[in-house]
This record gives sequence, C-alpha cells and structure tokens, in this order.
Amino acid sequence: MVYVFLTTGFELVEAMAPVDVMRRAGMDVTTVSITGDLQVESASKVTVRAEMLVEDCDFDGEMLLLPGGAGTKGYLQCQLLLDAVVAQYKAGKWIAAICAAPSILANIGIHVKSTVYPTMAEEIVDYTTAPVWVDGNVITANAVGSAMDFALEVVAQVKDKATAQAVAEKMYYTW
Repeated sequence: MVYVFLTTGFELVEAMAPVDVMRRAGMDVTTVSITGDLQVESASKVTVRAEMLVEDCDFDGEMLLLPGGAGTKGYLQCQLLLDAVVAQYKAGKWIAAICAAPSILANIGIHVKSTVYPTMAEEIVDYTTAPVWVDGNVITANAVGSAMDFALEVVAQVKDKATAQAVAEKMYYTW
C-alpha cells in the first residue's frame, strides 16, 4: 500500500499524477487527509475527497508520499504523520516527497541528498538541482513540472522499471 497524504493547500498535480500513475501500474494507493476532514482543498482551490483520515491510517505500507504546495507546512502540525515518516525511513521503507515537501523531511531529521523547490534549497543539507532524485529509500522531486517523472520513478523503484516504462508508453509520455 502507498499512502498519499493531503493537507490544505496541497499541489493538486503533485498528488494526483502519482496516484493516477501508480494505479495504472497496478499499485494499491490510498489518499489520506491530515486535516480532520475527508474534503481537502488544494492550492488551486480544487476540493479532493481523501479516502481516509490520518487517524484511521495504520501506516503499514510500502511508501508514504508527501505532495508539496502552499500548504506543505501543514504536515508539521500532524505529529502522527511525522512520527510515521521517521519510522518508515528508519525501517528502510520508501518515502517520497515533491516540491516543498522534501523540506519537511529535513525538518524532522531525514538528511539525505535530495531535491526540493529551488527557493527552498537552503533547507536541504545535501541539495541537488536534479528534477527527481533517489537516495536510499527516499525519492524527491523539485516541482509540479516534475510530477510525471516523479510518479514514474516511484513506480520504477517500488515495482520495477519495466512497469514504469510500460505505463509511460501507454500514456504516450516520454520518460
């Protein structure tokens, strides 16, 4: 199971592109609201209905994924999620974060080489300008423009590269 966490102000494409691509790859994906309400408003004012609330999540999955966006700091208000992300990292299980969300990982002591939205680079200890980066069990991407490549990299790492390539080809996407 992959859990995709939504907070008020999340970047719609950074959440939904990975959800769509992972489901096309046959992966089990659940969207999780950390707001106390299943209805979560994105940064672009599109309301998405999450499939579960964070307090109902068992966090027993192969990946925890944090979309970025204007509301990224909202993750810092959810100790349940932060504790789960640290535990996931220490267990060697996958964590993925895009845009501003890699700064959350840095804030909770996960210091791996990563990329982030460029204006937040100073928050990352070992920053790379690459659009998508994998370091151990952490996948990061820099912005909404990298959402498809990020999503396909998630599939390649969690499943396999052949599956990611097949999904990209069916979508007529050059990866």
